[in-house]
Amino acid sequence: MHFIGKHIHWVVRTLLIIMCCVFLHSVSTFAASDNASVWLLDSAEPLAKLSGTLQESLQNAKQLNALESSSIRLAPQTSHWLIIDLFQLPDNRNYVVYLGEPNLTWAKFYLLDESYQATDDQRLASLESLSNVRPHWLIEHSQGHRWALVNFEHDRALTLEVGVVAAKAFEINLHQIILSYGAILGVLILCMFVCAVYFLYRSNKNTWC
Repeated sequence: MHFIGKHIHWVVRTLLIIMCCVFLHSVSTFAASDNASVWLLDSAEPLAKLSGTLQESLQNAKQLNALESSSIRLAPQTSHWLIIDLFQLPDNRNYVVYLGEPNLTWAKFYLLDESYQATDDQRLASLESLSNVRPHWLIEHSQGHRWALVNFEHDRALTLEVGVVAAKAFEINLHQIILSYGAILGVLILCMFVCAVYFLYRSNKNTWC
């Protein structure tokens, strides 16, 4: 029984190492060498007012790297706009804007044309069933879209991961993360099963004695 326990321990440790490597690799797929303009604006202005002064508002916004994930610290009880310049993204792919925080008070996605008019104010999720876990919106390649904006609010202080990535890379990454969590859950169930078998074995052994 001691030999079986050592073997199981080795298998569990190996699986955990493999899952950590897979997780780190999946996170790294978000990074890219391209740079494009993304801004984070601390503002509670509605879209109608913000769109009229968008260029001026960008001067007071924090600039982030697109096609890379960024972690930002946000104060509680604040409202923000994530603004993406679509003209600086390669125009041969679809993209996903994502927020790595499901517990937001409010999150809304908008697309603007070159005249700063909203062309579609509906939520465009590439993976609708998972949008509540990792809020994200699909930006489809279109000549009529000039800007993409996400307005979000939160009640508590938090560190938020934001990013703009290729849609295909996002879906692959998200599936890998789901598989990793599933594998971890499977290992935990296996460990519980082994512990239960060992407990029953010890109990029966003591009974026989």
